This record gives sequence, structure tokens and C-alpha cells, in this order.
Amino acid sequence: FFRVSVVTAVVFIFPLSKPTSLMPGPGDYAGKVMLAPMVRVGTLAFRALAEAYGAEMVYTEEIIDRKLLQTAREVDLEKGIVEYVLVPKPGEPPPARRTVVLNAPLRSSPPAGEPEPQHPRPRVPLILQIGTNSPETAVAAARHAQAD
Repeated sequence: FFRVSVVTAVVFIFPLSKPTSLMPGPGDYAGKVMLAPMVRVGTLAFRALAEAYGAEMVYTEEIIDRKLLQTAREVDLEKGIVEYVLVPKPGEPPPARRTVVLNAPLRSSPPAGEPEPQHPRPRVPLILQIGTNSPETAVAAARHAQAD
């Protein structure tokens, strides 16, 4: 389960262990130390640094839902990360360079027989911040990345 809250065209995704209402309650944030969402600062390295300094929740940079839906998920076990890489639309030439739309630490166990990542898994929730103008597209984008 996950909770989706639409707040002025931004969707926040929270992994949950049980069903709950759609709107966050005051207890969800009370007493938490968190890295606030910021433009061009919510990178993977900065989120890891915030966690190392005690953040209990961290936000990704804002990602446009349609762009996230145009990506393929790639896992790098050596680095212990997951990247959502932009793929060309049918009929378009491949891009001149690889474009990573979202990256996150690997949270799940690797497939059977694969080595464990060398880097530790994060211990804090990662909140995906999605820019949207359509609840349906936002939910599709959230589901596209919900494993991470």
C-alpha cells in the first residue's frame, strides 16, 4: 500500500505497512528530522549525506510524471543503486547521451545468486516528489517507481 496526497501539483508517495487515509495526519511528521524538498538539491549524494547527519525522511527532487513514465529501470549492483533512464520514443533516434531521470539506493535484495551491493541500504523513507497536472498520470508514475 502507499498513500498519495496531491498538494498543488506535487504527489508524495509514502510506503505503508497497512491501509490508511489519503491525507497525511499531523503524527506523520511530528518530531521527525527530514530533508525538505528543494529544487536541484535532492540528489542521491545529498540525500545520503542528510541521512548520515540524522535525517529520518528524505525527498527526491521534483520529477515530472510524464518524464518518469518514459524511463526504464536499471539496477547497478556494484554501486548499490537503481536508476530510471530515459528511453527514446518509438521511431526516435537514441539520445546522444544517457539521461538519468531518477536514482535511488537499492532497497530490495538482489536476485538469487547475485552478490549483495557493496554499499549499505538506506534506513530512512524516500519520498518521491512528482510534478503533475493529472492525478491518473501521477499515480501511474508512482506505481512505475514504487519498488524503489
